[in-house]
Amino acid sequence: MSSHGAPQRLWRGTAPPPQPTAPIPRCSNSQDPRRGARCRSAGGGGLDRIVGKAAAAAEGAPAAVRAPEGLARRLAFSFSPSGLLFPYYIGVLQALRETDLVTSDTPVSGSSGGCLLAVFNACGIAVEDIRKTNRLINTRLLARPGDKILGEVVKDAMLDLLPNDVHTTVSNRIAIAITRLAPFPWPLVVEDFLSKEDLVDVMVASTYMPGMAGTNLGVATRHGLAGDGMLARFYPEVPEAYRDRVKTTIKVCPAPSEARPWFVGSADISPDLRSPEDRYPKDKYYHYASEPFDLDILDDFIRDGYNDTLTWAQRFLQTSRQYN
Repeated sequence: MSSHGAPQRLWRGTAPPPQPTAPIPRCSNSQDPRRGARCRSAGGGGLDRIVGKAAAAAEGAPAAVRAPEGLARRLAFSFSPSGLLFPYYIGVLQALRETDLVTSDTPVSGSSGGCLLAVFNACGIAVEDIRKTNRLINTRLLARPGDKILGEVVKDAMLDLLPNDVHTTVSNRIAIAITRLAPFPWPLVVEDFLSKEDLVDVMVASTYMPGMAGTNLGVATRHGLAGDGMLARFYPEVPEAYRDRVKTTIKVCPAPSEARPWFVGSADISPDLRSPEDRYPKDKYYHYASEPFDLDILDDFIRDGYNDTLTWAQRFLQTSRQYN
C-alpha cells in the first residue's frame, strides 16, 4: 500500500526468464511428488466438465450445496493478485456459480490477475471459455521461455475474448486496482470504463509487473502510466454503487497464508482450507506464480480452487442461516 494515502476512486469517466517447468508425472494412488500427499481424484460433475476428464468423486470430497434465495445479493467478492496461479480462480468461479453464491450481477473487485475474474464474471463468460483462454495464454508463454511477453499475451487474449460492449456491461459493477506510476506511485481503484480498449488497458496495467510482463515500466492508460494493482490494493473494496446492498465481502486468494505477504491478512477462500500436506510447499507457489507450467498442473489448480470453494461454501452457509 502506498504511503501517500487511500486509493483514489475513479468513476463517471473522470481520471485524475525462466525456462518452462518440466511436466510432472501424474499419479493415482501413489505419493504425489508435487505436494508430498496422496493424489486426490476430482470431485463433482461440474468440475469434470471444466477439465474435460471423467473422475470419480474423491473420498471426503466436499458435497454440492446451494445458497438460499437472496443470499447472493448480499455478497461481494474481492480477488487478490494471482500471477500465473489464475487457474485456481477458474475453479472458484465454477463452484460459486454451481452453489448460486455468485451471479453476473454480483459485485466483484480484483487486483492484478484477480481483475480478470471480475470482468469475466460480470460478462457471464462461460467457465470453459475462460479455461480455453487461460490455456492459450500459458501455451504462448511456454513457447517463448524467458521472453517478457505476459502483458502482450494478456492484451491479445482479452481483445479476442471480451465482447465489444464489455465496457458498458462492467462499468460501476466491478472495481479494478491499479498503481499510477507517475509522477509518483499512487493507488487507484477504477470502476468506470469508456470503451473496450479502455477496459483492456486497465486490465493489462493491473496485471503488469515490470520484468515479468514486459520490458516497459508500465502500461499507458487513460489514468496515466500504470502498473500492477498489487501495489495498490491486495483485496480491492466493493464497487461504490453496491456498498449499501452488500453485507459481506468474501476475500479470495490462490496462495496459502505462508506464500502471501504477511501484511495482507487472511482470505476466506484459499488453499488454507486444506491441510499443509495436501497443498504445494511455499516455494512451489512462488515458482508457479511467476513461471508458465505444464497444462496438467493448470487443471490441478482448477480442481483445487473448485474443491476449496465448495469446502468454504459448506461452512459459510452453515453460519449464514440468518439470511434465509
